[in-house]
Amino acid sequence: MPARNKSLVLITFITLLLSTSAAEATVNLNWTIFTKESLSGQAISDASVYFRFIDKRTQKITDKTCATDKNGQCTFETLAAGGMIRSPNFDIQYKAEKSGYSKRFTYKSEDLKTENPKVYITMNPLRKFETPVFVDASSNSIVGAKVSFSTRYNDRIESERVTCTTTQDGKCTLAFDGELFTGFVSAPGYYAESVTMASPPEIISLKKIITDLDLSRMESEVAVECTGKESCERAFSLAQIYLLKVSSQKLQIATDTIVETYNPSLPNTIGGRVYKEPIKGDKWRIAIQSYCSEPIEKKKEDVEAIVDRDRDARACAERRVKIYQDFKRSVHN
Repeated sequence: MPARNKSLVLITFITLLLSTSAAEATVNLNWTIFTKESLSGQAISDASVYFRFIDKRTQKITDKTCATDKNGQCTFETLAAGGMIRSPNFDIQYKAEKSGYSKRFTYKSEDLKTENPKVYITMNPLRKFETPVFVDASSNSIVGAKVSFSTRYNDRIESERVTCTTTQDGKCTLAFDGELFTGFVSAPGYYAESVTMASPPEIISLKKIITDLDLSRMESEVAVECTGKESCERAFSLAQIYLLKVSSQKLQIATDTIVETYNPSLPNTIGGRVYKEPIKGDKWRIAIQSYCSEPIEKKKEDVEAIVDRDRDARACAERRVKIYQDFKRSVHN
């Protein structure tokens, strides 16, 4: 090839390279973010906007944050080393947050192929639900009760629950996205209760937990003392009859001093024993003990586990209280 032609090819190549480099030069992008509320269309001030700009050609990641002004706007700048924004060379991620608004939002972008791109973000205000008033047996408001609900969004149950804690008036307000689904309330010293969204009552009374110490104290208080062989044998026979009447289980032990059932294994079943012990001389003490089946262990992520556990525990404790309350009268008869 003649030298002149070689020079022409070289000049043409250099010119093309420079033109390409100029087209791909670093560009300063001036972003404007606009936020508004979905229901009213009003601008949202003091919203926190998180922005990530990924330039796939240079593998550079730029993170930006800004807070919207009274007009619901904020601005920032980014550098695009690969030139103007052209998919798939760039990846853009947005997030907008403000207390009282859902983390879900919609957005649309405009002018992405210019030096002044715009993003319009629409945010959804959270819905609110004022809980019933939670009181104790004396109708006193319970402070510090935790109300927890699962939520449903577009027929999908969300993993994260919404909660609130009752104040001096015994109630609180839940802020949520979508729909409230299933809920319960729990408070220290009280059994957990379900809370339903279907015509919820204005007032819900929580029951105090009946502790093992309470039950042990009752066992001791209802024990019967007797004197003489004939009187004690009669009282012990009546105690055995009473045990068989209130227990769900068959007898496994029966002697002159103790009668005991098999341990309960099924839910809502109860067992127990009556025993006779000498006090002094010909005086004897006849007592009763009762017990329920062990609660079924449930996975921690089972949202109904707390209510189920407390419902079973309460049912058991209340049955045992009833057994102790009626024991002395039954044996004296």
